[in-house]
Amino acid sequence: MRSHSVSLLVVIACALSPSPRVAAQVRPGIEVLLTDSISVVAGKRVALLTNQTGVDRLGRRDLDLLRGTPGVRLVVILSPEHGLRGTEDRAGLPDAVDSASGLPIYSLYGGTPLSAIAALDSVDVVLVDLQDVGARYYSYPTTTVLVMQDAVRRGKPVVVLDRPNPIGGVASQGIFPPPPAPWSASSTSSACRCGTA
Repeated sequence: MRSHSVSLLVVIACALSPSPRVAAQVRPGIEVLLTDSISVVAGKRVALLTNQTGVDRLGRRDLDLLRGTPGVRLVVILSPEHGLRGTEDRAGLPDAVDSASGLPIYSLYGGTPLSAIAALDSVDVVLVDLQDVGARYYSYPTTTVLVMQDAVRRGKPVVVLDRPNPIGGVASQGIFPPPPAPWSASSTSSACRCGTA
């Protein structure tokens, strides 16, 4: 009888104690878009600003996922500093063609000027999926701002496919530079480690 009483007390204690919190799983923006918000791109011509970091949890490229989604027509790829595959380490990257999809890649780091990319006039929505490194040395935030400004000028909506900040996204550290010149690689004035910027 005593062992049953102890067992019953353990069961009751476990039932009354708060359950341990299960960490929520973070889903990359491309997964959220294609599962929860497909109406944003369904039946639309899409431009995608991305690089090698634009992938889902399984490592599949955004551009392949979009091309494989019925009703979505990916027509333009825009690439930032270091190119679509992230392997280029030089200024003046030329425009190219994605060998897997045959789609044009417009380099925003030395190719056709953004304002001269006529193909953007025919898109319905612009998607941005770039993993920021959390440091101001890369031009990804600036490139995103420039694409957003151009999209506003053309009357196109922009959807940023968010993803976790690799350094936590909480702390900002380091000095702030003086306000940037309009032609510089940085259009924002942020700390060296820009977790909250």
